[in-house]
Amino acid sequence: MGNFLGIKNIFPKVFVGITALFLIDILLLVVIGKETDGVVVEYYDNNGGGFQYPSIKYPIVEYIANGKIRSFHGNWDSVFSQGDTVKVVYRPWWPYRASIKSFWQITRKPLMQLALVYLVWYMVYSSFNPTVNRKRGGRGTGL
Repeated sequence: MGNFLGIKNIFPKVFVGITALFLIDILLLVVIGKETDGVVVEYYDNNGGGFQYPSIKYPIVEYIANGKIRSFHGNWDSVFSQGDTVKVVYRPWWPYRASIKSFWQITRKPLMQLALVYLVWYMVYSSFNPTVNRKRGGRGTGL
């Protein structure tokens, strides 16, 4: 047990643990999530405009979950038209957090969050990881 929690091997264990948490969340949505039809009711435009802040449009999708009309916005690169019917998947215990049922629509946000968590974990780990200081042999040391 002492070796399992050893500092020497903690980086890969936490790396695997973080990956498992994100994959379990995605798998729960795909395997246990409820599927329903949704309708693209409009495209939301952030009205950015200009070269530096381009305008980005998101499809607003409405669907019915647990007897209530709910809505969410899809990814900015979605290629749906207003009035299109799309498959929506949501968690039964968390019906207001839904996604259009496609690989990229489901995994984009968690994968970006996972990359950010990896980056933060690596920065924290490397700040506490002691560096090895080896003396180099010079002239006259015989090394």
